[in-house]
Amino acid sequence: MFKRFIAITSLLIGSLPLFANMAEVNLQDLMRDTQRMDTKGDGMTLAWWLPTEFWQFSLESDGDISPDEQEEMLELVDNYTVLIVLDAVFTPTDGVEAATREEVIERTTLSINGNEVPMLSFSELDEEMGAVIMVMKPMFVQMLGEFGNGLHFLVYPNSGEYRINAKHPGRMRCQIGDKIFTWRMPLGSILPPKLDPKTGEKFPGNYNYNPYTGDPLEAESPKIKYDIDDLM
Repeated sequence: MFKRFIAITSLLIGSLPLFANMAEVNLQDLMRDTQRMDTKGDGMTLAWWLPTEFWQFSLESDGDISPDEQEEMLELVDNYTVLIVLDAVFTPTDGVEAATREEVIERTTLSINGNEVPMLSFSELDEEMGAVIMVMKPMFVQMLGEFGNGLHFLVYPNSGEYRINAKHPGRMRCQIGDKIFTWRMPLGSILPPKLDPKTGEKFPGNYNYNPYTGDPLEAESPKIKYDIDDLM
C-alpha cells in the first residue's frame, strides 16, 4: 500500500484543477476557507490548511480510487493537521526570497482551541504519511515554480486536545512571525448551503441567519457523504 499512497497523492495533486468542475464541493470555496494570506508591505505570508475534508473531496472526485482505498487514505491523513507555509519577501528584481524550512519552523506556532500544538518532525510521521509529504512538495514546485520552492509542509498531531474537525465547532490560530491567521469552524464550504425560504437567497453552510434580514436559514441536502469522525 506504501507505493499506492504515493501514486494516489501524485494523482490527486496533479488533478486538482480538474476537480473544480467535477465535485459537489466547490474547490475555490474550499481553498478560500482553508487559505490565509498576508501581502502587506514588500512580502507575502501564506498559511494553507489541508483538513481531512480536503483529501476526502479530492478522493471522491476521482473515479479511479476505490472506496476501500479512499477510506484507508482518509484514516491516514486524519491523524495529522497539515499546513503549507510560505514566508517570503519580494526582491527589487521582481524575484521572491523565501524563508528556509528552518526559519519557517522557528517563526511558526499553531494553536487549536487555545492549546499550542507541538510540531512533528519527519521521523515522527507514519511511513505512508512521510511518503505523501515527500511527493507533494516537488509537485507544488512543478505547478507553482519559484513560489513552490518556498512552500514548506508543517505537520502536527490531530488527536486528543489537539484534534480539529472542519465540520465541527472549533478555532485554530497560526502565527508566522508577526502575522496571525485564524480559522473558525465549521467551514461553510464543506457544509450544505443554507437557504432563506422567504427570499431564495443562498448562503455558506455555517450561516444560521440571513445577514441582511436576520431571518433563519434552512439547510440544503448534504454534500459530504459521511463525517470524518465516523472513521474513528
